[in-house]
Formats: sequence, C-alpha cells, structure tokens
Amino acid sequence: MSSPVDFQRIRLPKLEKREATIVENPRLVALLELAETTRLYALLVLADASGCRHGELLALLWPDFQTGAMNVTKSLEETKAGLRVKSTKSGKDRRLVLPAFALDALRAHKLVQDRDKELYGSDYEDNGLIFCRPDGSYYKPDKVSVRVTELARKCGLPPGVGLHALRHTHASGLLSKGVPLPAVSKRLGHANPNITAQIYLHALEANEVAAAKIWNDAMADVISESRKAGKSGVLGNARTKLTKAG
Repeated sequence: MSSPVDFQRIRLPKLEKREATIVENPRLVALLELAETTRLYALLVLADASGCRHGELLALLWPDFQTGAMNVTKSLEETKAGLRVKSTKSGKDRRLVLPAFALDALRAHKLVQDRDKELYGSDYEDNGLIFCRPDGSYYKPDKVSVRVTELARKCGLPPGVGLHALRHTHASGLLSKGVPLPAVSKRLGHANPNITAQIYLHALEANEVAAAKIWNDAMADVISESRKAGKSGVLGNARTKLTKAG
C-alpha cells in the first residue's frame, strides 16, 4: 500500500512573469484605422487614452465633456450566472482627465448612440453607458475581447494581443514620457506604485537610459568648457610641468 502524499512538502514551480505587451505606434494606427468604421473605434481610443481595464470600459458612464473628467467606479464581468456589475479591482473609485482626441471620438460615438435611442424608442434600455449594444443593454465582455483580438490579428499583432494590451500601451507611454510612477499607478487603479513598477519594469529601465542621455546632453556644454579650462588653466599648467619633468 502506497504511503499518503504529503501535499505540504510539494513545491510548485514559480510562474514566470510575462512582460507587458504593448502596441507600437504603427500597429496602433493600423488598428484604429481598421476599427474606424465600427462601433469599436471609440472603445479602442478610450482604452488607449485612459488605461482602463476592459471590464471598467464596459461599465463607464459618460464623462464631463467640458472638463474632460471621467469617473471610473464600476466594472462589468461575465459569470456563469450572467453579467454582473461590481466595484473596480482595487475597490476604489478614480477620476481621470481625458485628452481632447478621446473626447472628440466620444462625441462622435454619442451621436450614433443618440440615433439608436430614437430608433428603439421606449424599448431602449438606458443605463447611461458609454459603450453598449444598440438597444442600450450591456455588452458581453468576452465577445468584445474576441472582436478586438480579431482586429489586432488583422493588423499583424501576435495571437492573444487584444484590449488589455492598450492598457499596457497607455501605462508604458506615460512612463516613457517621464510621468511620475505614483501618478501612473493612480491612473491605472493599482493598489500601490509597487505593482505598477513590477509590471512596467521595462519602461522604467528605458527611462534610466533616457535620463542618462538627457543629463549628458544638458551637461555637454559644461563638460566641454571645463575641459577647455583644464587645458589652459591651472590643471593645464600642472600637466605641462609633469610632461617636462618626465
């Protein structure tokens, strides 16, 4: 008879951390151009402009078009029992300011939605959502994800790259432009900046290289002047004496 297995002594292999996939600008432009005539266009623009998770995007209410402010308070998920609206992953609400390009895309999207309301009349299910089915009801997150992934494949992006990659693209872009880590972490809705740092280490490392180059460029004139002074000043005289003595 075999002895019972001691599960407490079994060590599971560590899961390898995958580097966040980002969509480079040429592919992003191609993706948006491909989606421009579909109902997904404004969704993709906002995903890239806000860094929201896909469940958050499908539960968003309209922003303030004058100030550009948008509140992220809920998330939509698909369960065995059906669709469920819940709190954000961190359990905290956050407020984002959207860029002008995203607001323009949303204004155009709202015109389409207003026409849907007229078409469906009293049958329209008005939940105040930015992104919804033509009758106003909630999208199914899985179906939206599949459609975005299909568009991404047509643009030459690797299999599996979809809506979440735009969240990574947003975060990496901000970090590479020098936006402070705490500000990016807050915008993404992470519990703390350490989580952001672990996911986007590659972007932070790139920032270190950029920082070194910026310092080098800024100090180039100073270093050049100091070298000239060294040759003609006290340092230069000392070197001349040492040369003669040798």
